[in-house]
Amino acid sequence: MKAQSIGKKYVNGFATLEILIAFAVLILSISAVILLAFGNQSIIVDSRTNSEALYKAQKMLEEARAASRQDFFSVNSITTTSDDIYQKTLNVIDLTQCEKQAISTITWNLNPRSQKIELTTFFGDIAGTLALGGDCAVNPPEEGWTNPQRFASDTLNPGKTTAIDVLDKIAYLGADKKPYLYIADTRGAVINQIGGMLIGIASNKFSNDFNKNGDLINIINDIDVYKDSATSNVYALIAMASSTAQFAVIDVTNIHNPNLLAVRKLNNVVPGGMTSHGYRIYYYDKKAFIVTRETAGPEFHIFDLSSPGNPIELGNGTKLVGPTPPNGTTANDLVVSDDIAYFAAEKNSAELLIYDVLIPSAPSFMSNATVNLSGNENGSSLYLIGNKLYFGRENVTGAELYVFNASNPRTAVGGLSIIGNPSNIGSGILDMFVIGRFGFIVSGKTNEEFQVWNISNPEDIQNIAKYNFGNIVAGGLDYEPDFIYATGDATPNFQILYSP
Repeated sequence: MKAQSIGKKYVNGFATLEILIAFAVLILSISAVILLAFGNQSIIVDSRTNSEALYKAQKMLEEARAASRQDFFSVNSITTTSDDIYQKTLNVIDLTQCEKQAISTITWNLNPRSQKIELTTFFGDIAGTLALGGDCAVNPPEEGWTNPQRFASDTLNPGKTTAIDVLDKIAYLGADKKPYLYIADTRGAVINQIGGMLIGIASNKFSNDFNKNGDLINIINDIDVYKDSATSNVYALIAMASSTAQFAVIDVTNIHNPNLLAVRKLNNVVPGGMTSHGYRIYYYDKKAFIVTRETAGPEFHIFDLSSPGNPIELGNGTKLVGPTPPNGTTANDLVVSDDIAYFAAEKNSAELLIYDVLIPSAPSFMSNATVNLSGNENGSSLYLIGNKLYFGRENVTGAELYVFNASNPRTAVGGLSIIGNPSNIGSGILDMFVIGRFGFIVSGKTNEEFQVWNISNPEDIQNIAKYNFGNIVAGGLDYEPDFIYATGDATPNFQILYSP
């Protein structure tokens, strides 16, 4: 008789299967625990390195901020350095003469991943703003300026414009005919406006005031306007075409009733001809820096403006000597900062002249930092922002726009070093204004009188736009957010440009 199965082999089979499933679950659980442990370890490592990197990025910015309070000009970019597993970089961008943007970047590698933390902040230069008399644009342009257009315009009549400075959207214009000083209130200007901005000033007011002392006023060659931080009064400093009254101070606090405060003859300048006239002027730190053209006496003069109504010349005037005889030269432009004066000069052996004005009664020529460029073309314009000095020349066969490293003019050897390759503008540079990533340039080239250049990389400056102003922009230009104020030789001789 055949025996019957009671199913044990099936029972044994299920038991084996259950054991295998249990082992599989156990293995999966152990694997999950291991992965979780390593994952937690990775998260902990990432968290710690991120926190450490964030601390290093913050520390770089705080150190830069502390340095900016001591010496704003000393805060510059720092090339990449190693710190354990981290690479640290500080990129400092000069947005305006009194504002910098600082970006601290920390990078590191955790194989196979690359990590980065980047922080940005802004530094303001209160002391520098006060030294410039409040004439420092706070914000760089927001638009691209790829298509400059006329926003509004007005016409000076009679006369041609000879100079311009803008403060708080009030434009102060010099002219070659009475009333010589024009003021335009542009605060309410609207797009496509023609006329209505110039304020009426009695045509004989200033000529009569000047002539009280037997002084003759003919042309305002240059003008620089500043606000006194203590009184909030606004003053216009004038370089005049006069042999006996080259410098004047006008109180323009009330733009409808300007008041001539003081007239001064420059020390030791021999009267006679245009060379003895006041030519260019610059305000910095309660002082007026004024030059004549090349003349028989000293071309460079400094006035103390502690009392604007009683300006006092410091010293006897200084000859702009240059490195080699003959002594004397004409400075077509000047800028002063941190007790250093820079001149764009008509001197073959020194188109860029530099003087130490730490002792304003006795400025000293800095032969170590002065620059001699190839060719005979003169220096024509200057703009200093941060540690970069933008320098324009007359039209040359080659480049007219240079960028110099002005970080340490006192320790420079053989002249300031050139950054990158000079740029060919296509004509002489009559005036310029540099802010943010833009260089606004006045050119002598027909149909390209106003040009916009991208200067974000000073080693590779690129043209953005060229604008037909309609005539020569002889009186120069100025900028306040977000407009360019420019003067010309033909109607309309005062224009406001913008980027739509």
